[in-house]
Amino acid sequence: GLDAQAVAGHGLRIQTSGGAVLSRVKDTDVDAMIVKADLALYKAKELGKNSWRLFEAAMDAAFRNRQLMKADLRSAVQAKELRVVYQPIVSMSTMRIASCEALCRWDHPDLGPISPGVFIPLAEEMGIISEISTFVLQAACAECAKWPAQTSVSINLSAKDFRNRDVVQKVRDALAASGLAPHRLEIEVTETALLDDKSLTRELIEELKTLGVRIALDDFGTGYSSLSYLHKLPLDKIKIDRSFLIDVTQSPQSLDLLKGIVGLTRTLGLVVTIEGVETFEQLKILVRSVKPDLVQGF
Repeated sequence: GLDAQAVAGHGLRIQTSGGAVLSRVKDTDVDAMIVKADLALYKAKELGKNSWRLFEAAMDAAFRNRQLMKADLRSAVQAKELRVVYQPIVSMSTMRIASCEALCRWDHPDLGPISPGVFIPLAEEMGIISEISTFVLQAACAECAKWPAQTSVSINLSAKDFRNRDVVQKVRDALAASGLAPHRLEIEVTETALLDDKSLTRELIEELKTLGVRIALDDFGTGYSSLSYLHKLPLDKIKIDRSFLIDVTQSPQSLDLLKGIVGLTRTLGLVVTIEGVETFEQLKILVRSVKPDLVQGF
């Protein structure tokens, strides 16, 4: 990287990534060579930027596989071949299921189950994430309408969903079609969505709140957020990321940090869920020391 350059009074550090391809004498297809150099450039960026890579045949295969997976994902979305599973969220006071989070799953006909960590970023890149969100929203509302009246359902909306004003109408339509009471639907928003375009996201969240829907901040503590802006947002719940639980059974500092976050969140009048509870030891510590409102597995 170059030394920081002054631009409009700010020091900007410029980084460069590059991709290259070696030409054989017989290679005359310049366009194909540019594509290969571009694939090498993407690999350089993927490996941490500010570097360069030489094209290798494996990059071509990886690119083709990715393109094939994109085509398969598009077909799966159009044919409604994705499915929704529900992860329980348990109340600490009753130890009963209070809610479930709706999660999207894709079973590829040849490759088997594809991780959401793979296909969700692909869908965002392809511009079809909103179609997936709508599918999950409609399925979750219809399913929750069959559950006991005190049980709610939560769904995730991405930063891209909050760039479109029609997201409020989609929620309204899903509630109307299913007959689900609005307070039984909870929408989980990531810190990324809130920081992506604060003004529009906040405005849309306010509109969703007017419908009677509840709003949760998901994966709290993984992004750039600070507790300072929590009271400015119309939130009902904070979901504390599982990374805070990893060494909570061994480290008093980690436990104190978790207790501090839960305490501050409570002061703001918000419901607290802790994500990623996987062991009995973790649950014991949460029951004795942390006392969140709700817990959820990973």
